Amino acid sequence: MPSRVKDNPETITISAHGVQVTVAAAESSVLRTLCDVLPRGWSASSRAREADTGHSDLTVLRLDHRYRIRDASGREYGCPERELAVWMLRRQVGRHVAARLVGRTVLRAAVVLHESGAILLPALALAGTSTLVDALVDLGARFRSDDYAVIDPEGSVVDSAGTLGEAPHSEPLPMRVALVALAVYSKAATWSPTALSEAQAVVALTPYAVSLGERPGEAIVALHHVVSGATLLQGERGDAQSTAKALIDLLDRRSSEEA
Repeated sequence: MPSRVKDNPETITISAHGVQVTVAAAESSVLRTLCDVLPRGWSASSRAREADTGHSDLTVLRLDHRYRIRDASGREYGCPERELAVWMLRRQVGRHVAARLVGRTVLRAAVVLHESGAILLPALALAGTSTLVDALVDLGARFRSDDYAVIDPEGSVVDSAGTLGEAPHSEPLPMRVALVALAVYSKAATWSPTALSEAQAVVALTPYAVSLGERPGEAIVALHHVVSGATLLQGERGDAQSTAKALIDLLDRRSSEEA
C-alpha cells in the first residue's frame, strides 16, 4: 500500500525511461536538492500522476531534527542529516526505476570493462566497492558504473548511460560478462577466492537483483545468461590494489589462452 502523504507536503514526479516515481517531502529544499543531483536524462515535474490521490512512492519525513525515508511498502530508513537523506532518497528513486525497467534486469553491482569483457562486482550500499573499482581503473580497466549493472535478456551489459547515474562513456555495448567477483571486504583478508559453478553463482547473485521482485522469471533467466561462460569467484578481500591485480592478471591469462 503506498504511503499516504499528510499535511500537504510538496510532491514531485520523477520520470526516467518510461518509469515514474512520486516523491513527497514537507521540506521543499529536500526535493530541490534531489532534482539538482538527478542523473542525466531524468526529468522532474511538480505535477502529480493522474492516478495519485495523496499517495507517494517515497516520502521524506522529519522527526526531532532527523529525517526518515518511507517507501511504498511502509519501510523506513533513518538519516541523521539532510545531505544523507538526499543521498539515500536518490538511491531509493534509482532502485524504484531499476526495478521497473522493461526488458532489463538490474543488479546492484559496480561495472568496469576489460578487453575480454565486463567485470561485475556485486555489492550493496557502502560495501567498499569503490576502492576496488578505482584500483581496477588504475590497472587499465574502463569505469562503467559503481552502482548498477543493467543487463539485457541475453545476459550482456547494455548501454544505459543516464538511466541510473553512470558516468558518460563511449564503450561499444552490449558487452558480455567475463568475470563476476563477489568480493566481500575484510581488512585482514587476503584474496583467495572460491570458484563457483554457474548454479551457485545464480543463487549468489539473486540478493543483488533489483528486478527480482517485479519480474522474477525474467531476472533468473538473465542471471543464467550472465554467468554462462564467465569466470565466477567469491571470497573475502583485503587490499584493493592486490585484489585488482589478481583479477586483471586472471583475465589477461584467460585472453592469452583463448587467443
